[in-house]
Amino acid sequence: MHHRLLRHMFPFIEEEHPHIHGEEEVLLIFQRLFSDQEAEVASELSFIPMDIKEFSAQTGKREDELLPLLEGMAKKGLVYADEKNGQRRFSLLLLAPGIMELQFMKGEVNEKKKELANLFEKFFDSMGEKFYDVETPLPRVLPVERFIPPIAEVLPYERVSRYIQESSAISLSICYCRHQAKLLGKGCGKPVDVCMTFGPFAKFTAKYGFAKEVSKQEATKALDRCEEAGLVHLTENCQKKISFICNCCGCCCFFMKGITKYDKPNSIATSNYLCKVDLNLCNSCNVCIERCQVKAIEMIDEGVKINKDRCIGCGVCAISCPTECLTLEKRETIREPLPDSKMLRGAVAMEMASKKRF
Repeated sequence: MHHRLLRHMFPFIEEEHPHIHGEEEVLLIFQRLFSDQEAEVASELSFIPMDIKEFSAQTGKREDELLPLLEGMAKKGLVYADEKNGQRRFSLLLLAPGIMELQFMKGEVNEKKKELANLFEKFFDSMGEKFYDVETPLPRVLPVERFIPPIAEVLPYERVSRYIQESSAISLSICYCRHQAKLLGKGCGKPVDVCMTFGPFAKFTAKYGFAKEVSKQEATKALDRCEEAGLVHLTENCQKKISFICNCCGCCCFFMKGITKYDKPNSIATSNYLCKVDLNLCNSCNVCIERCQVKAIEMIDEGVKINKDRCIGCGVCAISCPTECLTLEKRETIREPLPDSKMLRGAVAMEMASKKRF
């Protein structure tokens, strides 16, 4: 059943390429998370929410048999669950992003979680730089809003405050990347209770205990803490209907490791801004070098120098600059995010299939 689930989770695997990178680790992960019965049901479940009546008809299994099983899987962070028109709906989550993050969002510390953390680490290590060799990055950077130049034409999707103010629900959880690193003995000590989910997914994570629903004011305060700690705001590389804002460090975040570990700048879509330094004001204090999560700043004789090919335009370096010599400026070439998350995930899936990234 777990092999069947593997093929369902990665449907683009062709018969002449029957194996994927990290297959052994993925199967071990599935065996730790899914019972045989759960794996059988999951291998028939769509990635798009479907109501229990429809799923029952599709599988030939009774509703009263499926419902408790699927609810249990939702509690384990294996499927997404909600309700529409009085009907419970369920969909299978992707391995990553999706199932992986939910396993660490509660901040639990036990031997099972340590084993999972190690298995996921081995899986991504087996993928290596191939995982980050993308044309369409899944995440993108949201700049620190107060450093967006006042003369710039600010597009709605560039403002982190817009997503908070317009969201119907917001939940805060433990940062899964930093918690996974902690389980592996590699934690960095940055704030952990700062990762956000939005809208229906926020309701889901709060209902099943993966996160806590918070007010817009509480969410804004959490973002302020992240900025002061030098964390980078990452969200989905789309313009609307985002489901998360992560607040990331270069050492633990598995997306940012594409830059810091594998030197793949395109693993994350940058903001539409670049860091700019006024050397007349720079006093060579090194604060910005220490805060830059992607090592895009170096010291030269005249002061600091920005590597424009590596800068992601987050703005966290400017927050603690004592002379205010660092600012953000508009990039010459603007790269717009996809319209919505459905189009983004479709583009990423097609690319994964064509390049056989797994």
